[in-house]
This record gives sequence, structure tokens and C-alpha cells, in this order.
Amino acid sequence: MPITPKSFLKLLKNHFDFLETDFGFEFSQISDPDFYFKARNEYAEFFVSYDKHQVETSLEPINDGANQVIKQGYRPSDIAIGRIVGAFGYKPKLSWDPIITNEQLSIEFDEIAYQLKEFCEPMLNGDFSDWHKIEEFINNH
Repeated sequence: MPITPKSFLKLLKNHFDFLETDFGFEFSQISDPDFYFKARNEYAEFFVSYDKHQVETSLEPINDGANQVIKQGYRPSDIAIGRIVGAFGYKPKLSWDPIITNEQLSIEFDEIAYQLKEFCEPMLNGDFSDWHKIEEFINNH
């Protein structure tokens, strides 16, 4: 079944509801196209978009999270989840094939949700003390 704005939103809510329930994030649609959303709590923003049959996700420290990053000597910015988890030695199992069905999108969202839970939980809770590892990983790769 092809991905529609309605099915995208349903899958987004199903796979990332833990951001709302466990970490106090609130989802909102950013703009057109219909596939660009952000979730925000008091420490971070999580971005997810679907365009040209690919999913892109990133995390950006804000407020106190941004202040922690600045104290480490870095500029707060959004960084792709795949790069964040790479800094902790994980090789993302994401598809490079076009994602054109709801089933493919669900598999992709499963993997991203795993990465957020396994590697980004401290940041989702407002602890950005390991941000320097992410910046060092990016600079070295």
C-alpha cells in the first residue's frame, strides 16, 4: 500500500509514541509537504521527514541541552540520528532502497525507534554530556 499523509502520521504516532509518553515530547507538523514533523520537549527537538522515498531523522539540543553543548565548545545543531548512533559504535540498519510502501516505512521507523531508545535516551532526558563524542565522530569520518 502506498504511503499517504494519513498513513505516515499513523505510523509516526505508533512507532514514536514513547517520545510523548516517556520523554514529554509533543509532535507537530512543520510545513508542507505533509511528511515533515518535529517532536519537542524542553531539552531537544527530534525531526522526521519523508521525501523522495527516503526517511531523514535528526536530533537537536535546545534550551538547557543547547547550553550543555555550548559549554563543551560546540555549536548546537541538528545531527542525523544515524551519525549520533555511529558515534557510539552502532551501524544503522536503515534501507538505502526507496521506501514506497507502509510496510517498508514501518520497518524503517522500527529501526529508528530502536536507535533513539538504545543510544539517545540520555539526550532525550536532557543529558548532552556525550555530545563531544558525536562531534568528534563527525569530524573524523
